[in-house]
Amino acid sequence: MQTPDKTVTVVLADTGKRIPDTCFITLREISAVQLGPPGREQISEDEEEIRLHLELMVSVQAFGPGAMVILRRLSAWLGSTPGMQALTAAGTSCPHYTLPRNISEGVPGGWEERAVMNITLAHDDCYIVPLSIIQTIPVSIATAEGQIHFNIER
Repeated sequence: MQTPDKTVTVVLADTGKRIPDTCFITLREISAVQLGPPGREQISEDEEEIRLHLELMVSVQAFGPGAMVILRRLSAWLGSTPGMQALTAAGTSCPHYTLPRNISEGVPGGWEERAVMNITLAHDDCYIVPLSIIQTIPVSIATAEGQIHFNIER
């Protein structure tokens, strides 16, 4: 993420990687809600595409100098036309977000500036699932004299 005067590093909260020494943002999924039933479409003889319509609640935390300013800029960007166009190009939208809260606190060695906000991202998860193809279907027909058994081959 970048502003005209500053570049901000984005870190996924669960990567376990070392935190940068400059201002940075972490993203952490809080919850997901499925909107309606999955969409299913057979895309070939052997595959089916399943689409899940989801809303993800994501916690965005900023740490370091200017943390509150960075999240204020992010919230302004989310509501702007360029922000909405960029999200649409990425296959998502942001139907809701909270304004940033200042959660700065003292830490060993001094004061750390921190801010947090939540954003809701709506998008589709798409999965390609192989279909099991039945090669042989056993058929039994009951008649007055008994049963007739045969197989239908593909």
